[in-house]
Amino acid sequence: MRLWDFCCKWVCSIKACTASNAFSTEGRTPWEVVLGRTPDISSLAEYDFYEPVWYYDAEDFPEPRRRLGRWLGEATHIGQAMCYYILPISGVPIARSSVQPVTDAEKNTEEVQQELKMLDQAIYKKFGSPETQGNGMPDYFNLDMITDNMAANDDPFTPQFEPMEDGVPDACDPDILDQYLSAQVQLPLGDELVLGKVVARKRDAHGNPIG
Repeated sequence: MRLWDFCCKWVCSIKACTASNAFSTEGRTPWEVVLGRTPDISSLAEYDFYEPVWYYDAEDFPEPRRRLGRWLGEATHIGQAMCYYILPISGVPIARSSVQPVTDAEKNTEEVQQELKMLDQAIYKKFGSPETQGNGMPDYFNLDMITDNMAANDDPFTPQFEPMEDGVPDACDPDILDQYLSAQVQLPLGDELVLGKVVARKRDAHGNPIG
């Protein structure tokens, strides 16, 4: 719970680089809609939040340079590309670009399991355990409560839309794509100007656009 800010930033980064079925984005990611280019998801695809990772410190020999920490997300605007926030045994987040995943084979070794246990114990001592939330505060982020409310929706993070009713104009109709529809304009009315809204295109008796 004490790391909610890192998690929130990580979730927002993933949402920005993920396409949804929102009609307004036309199948593109929010990142591409705003910036005009396809996002690079390399830094988001390799690690999961709070995953154990190896990072390297500049220690003098014979001290080990490779340390175990917890991954907290991208460290944007710090250092070079592929730089991440890591939670080390000190409990003080650091930024490192030399990061490697802990392999499944390493996780099964007694040495790594013991080191990971020491890391988690040190973090719990500083932040509190997940069971107690650290400071006796109520569990506002109760995952069971959230998932129960979303049980009816297989994908709670993507907006869902009802099918269009019969009689609604086709999306390819030029009127639907007309850039002037819904535009607000000032029109003269007597000696003053009033605000109007474009609602349709003027047509002749045969249905052809006029002007």
